[in-house]
Amino acid sequence: MSDDEEYEFEYSDNDDDVDMGDDESSPEVAMENKYYLAKAVRDEKHHDENDAVEAAFQQVLDLDELGESIWGFRALKQLIKWEIRHSELEKAMKHYEQLLHRIATSAVITRNMGEKGVNGVLDFVSAHPVVPTNASGTSSASS
Repeated sequence: MSDDEEYEFEYSDNDDDVDMGDDESSPEVAMENKYYLAKAVRDEKHHDENDAVEAAFQQVLDLDELGESIWGFRALKQLIKWEIRHSELEKAMKHYEQLLHRIATSAVITRNMGEKGVNGVLDFVSAHPVVPTNASGTSSASS
């Protein structure tokens, strides 16, 4: 073939017949979008606006009804870190238990992903020690 050969292509004006696969109405795409929106909320919120951040990540979990999506898994990891950072240890433990259950039961979350997720949370915990406070707001550690 020479460089001078011309190629003819037929183009159709009817693009409605073309299925491009994942459309924006799929649950996975919706969860992915909500996840990245939640991260944006987290990045722009101040420390006194915990509820908005937690609600944003909770929306991802609400969309993941079966607990099978990678986006729900990632949202749980973000929630755990946020809650530890803000000394909400009971919430963090509840979400950590959900994370472990998801790792054990999900066909989507591979063993490697689960291990990396748990290690990431443990690394975060060790880098952000939290001193629990009692009901009066003082440290419960003895002197």
